[in-house]
Amino acid sequence: FACHPLPSKVVNQFSKEVIASKRRLASEGATMGPDLLSRFLDTKEDDGEEMSDKELRDVVMNFMIAGRDTTACALSWTLFELADKPEVQEKIRAELVQVCGDEIDAPTFEQVAEL
Repeated sequence: FACHPLPSKVVNQFSKEVIASKRRLASEGATMGPDLLSRFLDTKEDDGEEMSDKELRDVVMNFMIAGRDTTACALSWTLFELADKPEVQEKIRAELVQVCGDEIDAPTFEQVAEL
């Protein structure tokens, strides 16, 4: 099993652009936000050096992957539990039909917020 190279190239390019943009904003004196990347850009190593772009990319990727895995696990467990509870499935379907009507296959953001 080999990984396709395109996704990693896209992710690396995106990471480079985001990190460069944040570094540029920081160098222009912009106030850094509460996001993860800004916090790490404000951090200095023990020797006073800033984190390298590779280190920043690795940190951001670790958080993205952890978030994806956590979400996948939660969804899998939810579906596993629902599989054995037809009465709960029916309540969910009834609520979907009530809120979404015939648009149950493609609910809008507003409809999802009502659920």
